[in-house]
Amino acid sequence: MAASPRVPDGQGEDPGWRRAVFAQLFPIGSRKTQRQLDGLIVTRVLFVALMQAALAGGLILVLITRHLGSFDTLPLLAVLVLGSAGVVVAKRTQSRNLDVTDATTLGASYRSRFFAGFIANEVPLLVALVMGMISGELWPYLVDLPFFIAGMFLIAPSRPNIERDQGILREGPSKLSLYAALKAPPAPPKKKG
Repeated sequence: MAASPRVPDGQGEDPGWRRAVFAQLFPIGSRKTQRQLDGLIVTRVLFVALMQAALAGGLILVLITRHLGSFDTLPLLAVLVLGSAGVVVAKRTQSRNLDVTDATTLGASYRSRFFAGFIANEVPLLVALVMGMISGELWPYLVDLPFFIAGMFLIAPSRPNIERDQGILREGPSKLSLYAALKAPPAPPKKKG
């Protein structure tokens, strides 16, 4: 993959998804190219990887079972409730306020909120996947998959979602640019002790 020029940090500038998708689908690249990925692209790479992993789990289930199965009322209700709850909790995580102490903290709080939303979506899908593996049926995974996808798009580091958060920041006391905060490389973890 050829290195593309850095997008200047600006409030409304978005590097898009192309580099993130290519970096995840075709990870073999020079170290120089990988170092040129800004924090927003890295977050999008993670999003693509998490979506791939969820779909790979379904593919494994298809290879193991290849049987749709029949819906039982109680397990079906459990999958529907879990899937719905995952979407609701993911949506609620996105309403959490971002920490606007400084740009580094803003980026970290956005990523933290993103992963909290992902966990809310992933747990019901994993439960449905395990139910499918135990029962030898595809339906639990297939019933929960639309909930997972809907929840993931609610938390995605997409342009509309980032611009919505930027609008909230603009209305508040902070004048920080969320794009600039996300494009900056994430701060290294603090050492304990």
